[in-house]
Amino acid sequence: MEKTFHLQQIHCGRADQTHWHRNCRTARKVSLSADKTSVTADGTDSVTFSVKVTKDDAPVSGAAISWVTSGGVLSSESTLTGSAGGSTVKLTSEEAGEFTVTATVDGVGVTSEKITFAPAGA
Repeated sequence: MEKTFHLQQIHCGRADQTHWHRNCRTARKVSLSADKTSVTADGTDSVTFSVKVTKDDAPVSGAAISWVTSGGVLSSESTLTGSAGGSTVKLTSEEAGEFTVTATVDGVGVTSEKITFAPAGA
């Protein structure tokens, strides 16, 4: 089941979750989703995070995404959006715990809810 977090973050000199600034040349809508919210901490089981960047409801190709996590290992620390405005990374961990992932585009960060990595064999 896919879950979407922080559906809207706008960059126009500030982050704003409720208003779209159509007159701002740098306005972007950034959405972040994860394909699951709990996995096994075995270093193999993974969560896929997807980001989509749009401007005026059109996909933004070539946007630089910076990824950071509070724990575990990301498959990449930076990616570019494709022609559909999307990009993905995977998160794995050998350590049990709850971690978040943040995707940053044009200085605007969108953070996931906590993802639970359960101990292997639990």
